Amino acid sequence: MRAALEVFSAMLAKIEINRARMEAAASDPNLLATDMAEYLAKKGTPFREAHEIVGKLVAHGAKAKLPLNQISIAELKKVSPLFDVDVANLFDVRRSLAARSAIGTPAPGNIAAQIARWRKLLR
Repeated sequence: MRAALEVFSAMLAKIEINRARMEAAASDPNLLATDMAEYLAKKGTPFREAHEIVGKLVAHGAKAKLPLNQISIAELKKVSPLFDVDVANLFDVRRSLAARSAIGTPAPGNIAAQIARWRKLLR
């Protein structure tokens, strides 16, 4: 463990963050598949079923070479009549992260609190 920490700490000193590449990678709509399942669950679908529905949509999208946010409302409604035009609001990674506010989730406030905590501990 010590050896791994030594390597990691040496690596961190030289790290260069490419924000544009990170944002491009985070913009993949398929990363928000869980948000789609939660959307259906909030509308009354048991989460297990919602997960299965979204899995079918992901498979359909992969076959048709379409990301989730480009599957038409008509196609979405074929797998669940609970989908509506407001589903388009799900495809915003910043909004998705901000909504995850429970302890340990990647909400911006949680991340900032952990960074502050670790800075204080490491001083």
